[in-house]
Amino acid sequence: ARVYVSCDGIMYCTNLREPDPNQPGENRLIWQQMRVGCVYWEDEQGRWQKEMVWGRESAEDFGASLFRLACACGYRQAREKIFAADGADWCWNIHQRYFGDAEGILDWFHVGEHLWSAARALCPADAAAGWVDQAQAVLRDSGGERLWNWLQPQKSAARGKKREALQKLANYLQPRLDLMDYPRYRRHEWQIGTGMIESTARQLVGCRLKGPGMHWSEAGAIAVTALRAQSLNHHWHQFWNALTLNP
Repeated sequence: ARVYVSCDGIMYCTNLREPDPNQPGENRLIWQQMRVGCVYWEDEQGRWQKEMVWGRESAEDFGASLFRLACACGYRQAREKIFAADGADWCWNIHQRYFGDAEGILDWFHVGEHLWSAARALCPADAAAGWVDQAQAVLRDSGGERLWNWLQPQKSAARGKKREALQKLANYLQPRLDLMDYPRYRRHEWQIGTGMIESTARQLVGCRLKGPGMHWSEAGAIAVTALRAQSLNHHWHQFWNALTLNP
């Protein structure tokens, strides 16, 4: 009846090196992004199910892989289709290209991080939480358009760093207003956070590739996450039983 699609990126340390700008003559290890996507839904028994994909390919190719997975999980037949992500442009390019018929939801907590960044520049430390509470109340009850209007007189009256902070927040919000209709999302009982994909990225990459002192070759990182994904997708036994061992 309802299916969610989400994607995110998570950084891991590689074996590659580059000049360290802070230490002339020294090299530092390079961090790269692993893309992670998942499709998740609640079954008839009220249990959450999910399937995932991952990779180092381009966003366009990764989006195609995520779309194929979604179709295999019943995306085309679902009555309600939701695509949820944080503010990364490549995620929303995937939404536009492959999941244009899905409702887009910007992660509530990601918006909150931007509100807090503005609040720290606008208010004394003991008043920042109150400003964020007001902004989130407007967003929760009336949506992104109303929050945008609520900020405009504050921006007009502000000067210096306060005005810069409000302008930065406005620049973030303006192209995403149609992804922040939280009152309607709540009426439909849709999830407004991206905890599922963030948890998936930690399980797949964070817990396995980001241990103390770990750094990976490209082939090694892909191979280990491939094995990890077989387990997390509950396909390990089929995968293992299908292996052909050379004598």
